[in-house]
This record gives sequence, C-alpha cells and structure tokens, in this order.
Amino acid sequence: MSIKKVCTSHVVTLPRTSSIEEAAKLMKRHQIGDIVIIEDDKPIGLLTDRDIVMRLAANEVDFNQVNVGEVMSSDLLLLAEDQGIARAIEAMRSKGVRRAPVVNEEGKLTGIVSVDDLLVLISHELSELAGLVQKQGV
Repeated sequence: MSIKKVCTSHVVTLPRTSSIEEAAKLMKRHQIGDIVIIEDDKPIGLLTDRDIVMRLAANEVDFNQVNVGEVMSSDLLLLAEDQGIARAIEAMRSKGVRRAPVVNEEGKLTGIVSVDDLLVLISHELSELAGLVQKQGV
C-alpha cells in the first residue's frame, strides 16, 4: 500500500510571508496542529503549534515581528506518493518526525501523513488479523 492511500489530502497551507497570527487562526479554525508552508505548490517548511509556543511565546517574541517563514521547520522529510508504508514509517522514525508532507513526482504537495494516521491504519490491520485468528480458533 502506498502512503498516498493513508495521507490526508486536505492540507492547510500558507506562504512563508504569512503572519503568525494568521497561522494560529487557521490552526484554530481547522482544529489542526500544523500548517505546511509552500512556495509554488511545493512544501518548503512546516509550522506547528509547538513551534509557535516553544520558539515564540516561551521566549517572549512579539508575534507581529516575525512571519511563518522565520519560525517554520525547514528541514523537511518529504514522502513520495508511491512510497510504501513501511519505508515511510522507517523514514519518519529515522528523522524523528511525527508528520511529513507527501509530494507527487514534480515535488508538489498532495497530502500530509502523521504518526496518528499510521497508527489508525496499523491498528485496523491488526484488528483484521485478530479477527482471522479468532475465526480460525473456533
């Protein structure tokens, strides 16, 4: 199974020049913890609610003095749409990230996958397997 089948295709995005206030309002409106920062439909960074708290609020930085491009994490792990689940999990584990943008062959953003998405998939698969074991045990 490819990562494209697991990822969330509706991704909230902003350009790097957007304000922190705009990003925070989008996070609240969509009830999400991250926004993909894009340029020419390609992911260039990821801004999380944790970035806002740890890099700005905890250091008493005036939110109006910086934009999302200055706060985002730019060392992204990008996953290819056709990448397998096992390879994606290994890449995320190796890089130590909980979420990763998914891109097509041109490098354009098509989705985002999180550890939560993968846990839901794996737990469903394990449940199916457990059902088979129970059925055979009868």
